[in-house]
Amino acid sequence: MLLLAIAIVLAALAATRKLRIALPLPLGLMFAFAVWTFVRGGLSSAGALLAAVVIASVAAGLPRAQRLELARDTSIAIGTGAAVIASVQWLRGARGMEFHGGLGNPNWLGLLLAITLVLTIFATASRRWLAAAVAVQLFAWAVAQSRAGWIALVAGLGIAWVARRRRVGIPLVAMLALASVVAARLHVTHHGGVLGALAGRFWIWKSSLAAAVHALPFGTGVDRFSDAYLVEQGRLLLGWDAAEASRTFVHATTAHNEWLHAFATLGAVGVVLLAALVALGIDATRRRFPAGAGALGALAVGASADVPLHVPAILVVTALLLSTARRAPLGGDRLVAIALVALCVAPLEASVRHWRTTRLMTDARDALPAARSALLHAAATLSPGSAEAQFAWGTDQVDRGDLEAGLTSLQRSRALSAAVSTDVAIGNALVALRRPGEARAAYARALGKNPGSFRAHANLAVALAELGDFPAAQRELALAQKLYPGHDKLPHIEETVRRLRLEKMTH
Repeated sequence: MLLLAIAIVLAALAATRKLRIALPLPLGLMFAFAVWTFVRGGLSSAGALLAAVVIASVAAGLPRAQRLELARDTSIAIGTGAAVIASVQWLRGARGMEFHGGLGNPNWLGLLLAITLVLTIFATASRRWLAAAVAVQLFAWAVAQSRAGWIALVAGLGIAWVARRRRVGIPLVAMLALASVVAARLHVTHHGGVLGALAGRFWIWKSSLAAAVHALPFGTGVDRFSDAYLVEQGRLLLGWDAAEASRTFVHATTAHNEWLHAFATLGAVGVVLLAALVALGIDATRRRFPAGAGALGALAVGASADVPLHVPAILVVTALLLSTARRAPLGGDRLVAIALVALCVAPLEASVRHWRTTRLMTDARDALPAARSALLHAAATLSPGSAEAQFAWGTDQVDRGDLEAGLTSLQRSRALSAAVSTDVAIGNALVALRRPGEARAAYARALGKNPGSFRAHANLAVALAELGDFPAAQRELALAQKLYPGHDKLPHIEETVRRLRLEKMTH
């Protein structure tokens, strides 16, 4: 939201004060990527991209020396600021996912710092005092334990060093080596090593690639990736042992690979535009701004193991780096600026609505039942297109006994995003409404995506018992017991199945 507001202010200044607007070729490709994202995902998906391009297009109107300085200094400030926040979090006891530097995810923190560290390290050649910024960024980068960030930094420094063709200084290399050893040691200790992590990544990539291939040539669309991924993962898990499938199943919301995610959601057009903007950006900056080329190289490498362009801070840094390329001014600067303002207004509204919805749902977690229901209803009303908000409101209605209304909200959520948990919740509502045939179909959909879902197997046993298919109900119960022996829900389900059997026998 803040990013979009800044973009509007800058574009408005460009319109009213006749600042120059420019789109160098790499930045122009980023704008084309944003437009294609809008076409395939709507304003909520493209808003941050468009805002970053607006900011960078105004920066690109400055003289080249000022553009280089702005891109470098802004990136260093963003990286150092995130590192300081992360360091304070660490000193206050934050560990794991709580250590994120304001980015919401430690891996994203590691990726941001991998990019900004390249710029900061090379800037110390002329600004010795930046060694303090290098130190705090390296500390946060090491503690973040980001495998992608670790590899990206090494690659980025290598690209920058080759472009510059001279050493970066023995002290800085020593600091990097020490931080790398610390990061690698922490990773092996707490995450079971690289091979275990790669196995999980490869599984996500395999399912994502299958979704991408089936969605050619234009991709699944940004909002439908999760659904397509779950369908393809379900096909891959078909015929597996239920326990093994339960351990392997991953509900991924991204491909954990920017290139593959672009291919899956935006098709061939999206991944070609992404590759072109990064490649041309590196080529355009490698002579006069080698640190910028290294930073973009770090982004390219980090994008192979995560989705850094989903992070607004990384988007801004990337766009500013692309703005340093040789520019191609646009004609009619005032009209272009006004058009850019218009492009930002709608995404800002969507961003504000999304932020407000998220806030309402967060407040609902700790609220008393009556207040919680009111907050969830407000969130669902504010964002009828949010699968998460509709799911939360639907389950709350079911819990309060308003089954029909709850079922309607859950079905609306499923139409937006067909998650396994949503199908299970729909099945539970249908069982409570004494519609076991429809409930069986809902549980079957859930098991089609995750054959190892304990809740789907356990609740399907009740639906089958309602239908009088007691042998099948017993098989589902046995599978549920195998998946989660000793679960406190199992005695109740077993009692329900026995009661239904007696009722059928009596009648």
